[in-house]
Amino acid sequence: MDGKIDVNITFDENNQIRVLSADKYRETENMKGECIDFLKKIMSFNDMVTTLIDVLDSQAQKIEDAKLRAVGARNKIEGEEDNRRKRE
Repeated sequence: MDGKIDVNITFDENNQIRVLSADKYRETENMKGECIDFLKKIMSFNDMVTTLIDVLDSQAQKIEDAKLRAVGARNKIEGEEDNRRKRE
């Protein structure tokens, strides 16, 4: 290495100084747009997953409540059977 850096300075159609060639600049701008689109899709997916998790959590809570009611009803029935036997 002799310390030299190969830099290609150009001007774009708006007379702006560019270090990258026009083709590479367009490619990087395209990649920037694609990255922004990808990020938007990821954020949308994240929102959908969050909504799905909320729905599943609420359904799990409903199922848990139904299970507790069923266990309570079963215990009540078993208690009634014991009470009947004691009365007899």
